[in-house]
Amino acid sequence: MILNVRSLPPYKILDLSESARKYEDVMDIKNRMEEMINAGDRFIAVNLVQVEYMHSFFIKILTITYKKLRASGGDLVLIAPNSFIKELIQLLNLQEFITLFNSELSLADYLKSG
Repeated sequence: MILNVRSLPPYKILDLSESARKYEDVMDIKNRMEEMINAGDRFIAVNLVQVEYMHSFFIKILTITYKKLRASGGDLVLIAPNSFIKELIQLLNLQEFITLFNSELSLADYLKSG
């Protein structure tokens, strides 16, 4: 589920709880990201620090969201994926498109350097 939405300009950070296991939870996340895009947000960071497991449908939602954001000049990044999620992302070769940051601090450092 979504715990919080906050800002680290130009990104909006979507903090998730550990429950990205059920289809209903993923649909809530999908709907929130669509609302953000419709409201004009073009840079979204999904904070996975509390997420232990990722439903397969969540991967599809991330891919679709990434494509929508890129088409409008935006970006989608992931913050603090655990080793299981990192391996899944790498297995699907999604790290070629979606940038992974080990922590929110590493995203902030990246933004300061760019």
